[in-house]
Amino acid sequence: MRARTAVVGVVIFLAGCASVPASAPAYSRAPDAGDGRANVYVYRGRLDDGRDPCSRVHARTLFVDGRPAFDLVQGAYTVLSLAVGTHRLELLRDAASGCAELEFYLHVEDSRSRYVRISDVRTMVTLYDGPHAAIETRAENLPESAAEAELQACCRYVAADPLPSNPSPSDALIRGHR
Repeated sequence: MRARTAVVGVVIFLAGCASVPASAPAYSRAPDAGDGRANVYVYRGRLDDGRDPCSRVHARTLFVDGRPAFDLVQGAYTVLSLAVGTHRLELLRDAASGCAELEFYLHVEDSRSRYVRISDVRTMVTLYDGPHAAIETRAENLPESAAEAELQACCRYVAADPLPSNPSPSDALIRGHR
């Protein structure tokens, strides 16, 4: 899996938080996707200091092959049923919070489940006026055992919007349109 990440400058914190509904079920493994498809579990990790300013501010929509799949918030996961092949997943840049855009490709080669953690890492960048704290958004493909332990400890299920089995060009959204 190749990942392209973007680094942004100082993050602006806004009042209010996106959160997982209290009634959302805890993590449990989904039934096999079947028919040449694989379950892809996507969840939001935390910064190494336990805070995640990009997801705490408000939900960010995860797009799969140009279509919105679900609103990604800290403490939530979803399961996507993806066909064999390569899929583009992305979070668009959030200008209000300064959170980075993330685009990466996930190759599904068989019906084995995949686990993708999206997390933010605090880094230092040097700008024209000196060093500044920044947030780098990353996507990591984790082994099942590590991902399931994290999912059981942190996350509750949020349903993804249905994605078409065989999307046509007219199904794709214009970049940035919600």
